[in-house]
Amino acid sequence: MSKNHGSVQITITGHKFDDSEYMIRRVRPMFEEIFQTSLKVLLVKDENTMILYAYSKRVALILHKWGMPFGRKKLSHLTPALALDEVSFIRGLF
Repeated sequence: MSKNHGSVQITITGHKFDDSEYMIRRVRPMFEEIFQTSLKVLLVKDENTMILYAYSKRVALILHKWGMPFGRKKLSHLTPALALDEVSFIRGLF
């Protein structure tokens, strides 16, 4: 999520070829069902990058409330604020 002149951009990135089916058929519908907000698709020219994005302050505030910081993310800094049951977490991952 990045703040930009009063609006907030939410982006989900992946590999244009390897992640395309998963992002279009799984991530995009799930996001739209949860947040009632459509994600647009951007295929970056001369790169293998696919971006799903939307501008929504409402969604950004919900994600922030859930613990997602604003600005660029480093995976190592994204730790859950909740105590997780490891078995359930791993089961949900697969």
